Amino acid sequence: MDQAIARLEGEARQIPARIAALGAGLARARGARDEAKAAATAVAKARRDREKDLEEETANQRRKQGRLFEIKTNQEYSAVLKEIEQLKEKISGLETSILELMDEQEAAGKRLAAAEAACRAAEAAAREETQAHEKTLADLQAQLAGLQKVRKQAAVRVDRELYQNYARLMKIRDGTALVPLRDGSCAGCFVALPPQVGNEIRTTQRRVTCPHCERMLYHLPAEAPAETAGPAGAGPA
Repeated sequence: MDQAIARLEGEARQIPARIAALGAGLARARGARDEAKAAATAVAKARRDREKDLEEETANQRRKQGRLFEIKTNQEYSAVLKEIEQLKEKISGLETSILELMDEQEAAGKRLAAAEAACRAAEAAAREETQAHEKTLADLQAQLAGLQKVRKQAAVRVDRELYQNYARLMKIRDGTALVPLRDGSCAGCFVALPPQVGNEIRTTQRRVTCPHCERMLYHLPAEAPAETAGPAGAGPA
């Protein structure tokens, strides 16, 4: 029962970490979505700013062109023409920049759509897997409660001194107080023991412990030999 309880407790301890890992993965997906959204917003703003600049410079160009009919001197006329040419170059640059931003905005929109889809998928998966983990945890806790109740009832029937020694070994030997003698060695510390230890375990009713790790030892019955196949077409030997 203690081994089963330890196994269930170990499984239960892993579940919060798994749920936290799902939360971390979801946070990364949301972060990627937020970054893509911020990038798309920045590109859209840059495009609006360029379009506003283009509108202002185009209006400025029209005003300059309207002034040409009011100018009286050649010198001033040439100066205004030069300003108009500079505005045309600036307008051309703004138009090119806007076209580039339009392409960038389209690409940013696709990245945002992909990030949003990935985020929705991550949210659905995290929600589903979290619910599954929580159900598993609840099942484990129910099993633990049942085992611990049975263990408590069984513990009171064990000799008090024996139980205290068992509890001490459980505490200092990583939760394993009782191990078999396997192939002449203690299955707890893996130290080879004299043959008489095995004989003592099999023939005596008293408690036998490992002289090295102090764990209680019990006899592990040998496995039954596997059936040997007979000649082709024949049954087991």
